[in-house]
Amino acid sequence: MDHSVNNPHDKFVKEMLADRDMAIAFLDAYLPENLKHVLNLENLTYANTQFITPELSESFSDVVVRVPVVQTGNKEVYVSLLLESKSTPEKYAAFQILGYMANAYLTQLKNRESLHPVIPVIYYQGKKGWKMKTIKNFFESFPNEVQ
Repeated sequence: MDHSVNNPHDKFVKEMLADRDMAIAFLDAYLPENLKHVLNLENLTYANTQFITPELSESFSDVVVRVPVVQTGNKEVYVSLLLESKSTPEKYAAFQILGYMANAYLTQLKNRESLHPVIPVIYYQGKKGWKMKTIKNFFESFPNEVQ
């Protein structure tokens, strides 16, 4: 399955993130502080996998790394660096990410792996500002119990 990057900017970022030190610096700069405190970024390794489906490849490409969780022995998480391939904000990106994560877990199950949490990080390179809506934002007119 070819998940090549069509946008030259995305290709540059993907090649940059292929450098381990650059990937660590990127995550150190963009992950929330509370998450960085429980991850051992210095022991980041590249996962030999991608979780992008053909449908998602029109919008995203990914770089997947494994990062140990501090004080848990050998537990790791997948951090998926999703490169947004469009230069305009994607209105329903939250649902695309939901599908991406479901595919990531189904892939782990199919490969008979232990399940590892998947943390998606979206790198958006468009000029127009974008604050991604959460799934809950689409259902604000419903009671909290439904949301």
